[in-house]
Amino acid sequence: PLLVSMEVDDAVVEGEKGLEVVDAPVEEQEVPRFGLTILSEIRTSQQQNGLRHGDYQRYRQYCSRRLRRIRRALKVTCGRGRFHRKVIDPETIKDGRFLLMPLVKAERSWSYAMQLKGEQEEEPRKRFHFLRRLQKAVRWSEELMHFCGKRGDQRTGLEAEAYALWMSGNLSLELEEWEGAQAKFFKARTIYDQLSKVDDRVTYQQRVGEIDTNLRFCQYNLRRGDRAGGETSFDNKDLLDMVKESQGPALDLLKAKLDTVLEETRKRQAETLQEIVWQGHTIPIKNEKTRVCILRAQEQFYEIEKMEDIDRQIETFDKLFIAYSDALRIIRDDAEEIRKKDKQRADTQIANLDLLAAYITFMKLQRTVDRNLLLVKQKEEQLACTGEKIPAKPDDLVHLYETLLQNMNDMRQPLGVEEDPELSKKITARTLRFKAWRCHYLAASYMAAKKLVEAFALFTRAGECADQALLHYHECEHVETSELDEIHRLANQARGRRAFLQAKAFLGGSEAVSKGMTGLSLEDRSLHTLFQTMDTYDASPAETGRLVDFPPAFMAVPCKPLLFDLAWNSVEYPDLSSRAKATQKGGGLLGRLWGWGKGQTPRSPW
Repeated sequence: PLLVSMEVDDAVVEGEKGLEVVDAPVEEQEVPRFGLTILSEIRTSQQQNGLRHGDYQRYRQYCSRRLRRIRRALKVTCGRGRFHRKVIDPETIKDGRFLLMPLVKAERSWSYAMQLKGEQEEEPRKRFHFLRRLQKAVRWSEELMHFCGKRGDQRTGLEAEAYALWMSGNLSLELEEWEGAQAKFFKARTIYDQLSKVDDRVTYQQRVGEIDTNLRFCQYNLRRGDRAGGETSFDNKDLLDMVKESQGPALDLLKAKLDTVLEETRKRQAETLQEIVWQGHTIPIKNEKTRVCILRAQEQFYEIEKMEDIDRQIETFDKLFIAYSDALRIIRDDAEEIRKKDKQRADTQIANLDLLAAYITFMKLQRTVDRNLLLVKQKEEQLACTGEKIPAKPDDLVHLYETLLQNMNDMRQPLGVEEDPELSKKITARTLRFKAWRCHYLAASYMAAKKLVEAFALFTRAGECADQALLHYHECEHVETSELDEIHRLANQARGRRAFLQAKAFLGGSEAVSKGMTGLSLEDRSLHTLFQTMDTYDASPAETGRLVDFPPAFMAVPCKPLLFDLAWNSVEYPDLSSRAKATQKGGGLLGRLWGWGKGQTPRSPW
């Protein structure tokens, strides 16, 4: 970051041998000029040493260590034990690192002040220390401007002046000197804007944007001081815009100031918000906390309308729901206290609280529908984009539209909704619109599963619901054009999908018929004969002239059953030996010995 440019002209008169050498007068030496890119230097140091995460203490410690290293390198330490201040004269500066010393001192004091700024909420006495440190940072920045004016080049001098003006403007902003702060910030912005045309356009333009936010805050306070009345809704929205834009270390001081002013503005607006009119009822709001919650929810919804990123919008919707939930909790607590204190007069007050709770519940449900429609939009974009890692499916949209239908059913429940016929018509029309989209994506899911008949029926149902929703929308007095365009788009899509499914079914049937005709022949026994199709009409047997199959085909015949007598071994037969005839005794020697010829079994003599 340091650039040194020295130009010293030495004039020497050379003499030849035998001649007197005469020294020519030496011209006065020019003052060396040093270059220092202040904004790039501090931005790099801040990002690398804690301010990326808002750690001002770490950055202050880094500045102290760096200042000690610079002092040692330049041999301008303040001694050991006893402090001896070394006064640096800009006329005697011969090293560009001397310019870094007041810059690092200013950054150290500024970071210490910002650290105390975050701690003063718990300890209010630290505000005085914070202001002293910020004043010290202004003094060091002015010393840097003085040094750079004497020993820096023209560009460094301009940048040092802009840095000193910016630091002094922060002090005036904290002291609520709006005119002085505006003048200083405007001069600093002009210098940075001109420097951005020379070099490092991105860094300087970023600082210009930060200063613009400070200028808007000064102009806001000047307008508020000139106006006798309170803030308007425009002023409140302007504050929200400034809070949204105040991102970065250079704007942390402004952001804390903006939060304080915004909270005060909410309280003043809460004092004026004494009642609301809803569905023909004038509802008083007596609790200040309830009024603040309602205003906070309105501010969150204003921020959502200005956002373009869907993910950020969904995150802000969570804050909005928290505000409405806090309001409902406060109303319940108030109702319990009223019932305990005065039971005779509690009926009127509780009736007003019930109407207020119905209003907040209805608004919460309405914002829930808006949030779910954002999710539907996000899923539709994922469904249309085929390059997603996790692509969306039609089933996801079916679930979302089921949730929307449940939300519309809940919107009929709060007190006073059914009394308004216009609101009931709008709820009915939106319910039919969501039903049509649900049928549409359910049909797409069936079509993906190749269930064409069910898909055709659901697309037909989606078209019918879209037509009914269109009729109900025409009965309403105030209808948004975007909703009508959406219904027309849905009806056209359903009509086109039905035509597509009819064409696909016709092509599929033609292919099946042609495939079956190619396999027909006179010898094909698989064809039915006229005798087999007497009860049904079929032209094919008449064309082929086959009345019966001849010779007839073989048929399966059942087998004869086999009987096994399993009881034979278990039957006990009677003894019939008494009825047997007596055997005749044989004669002769051989007959007596072996029994030959007598019907007896011969026995072995052994």
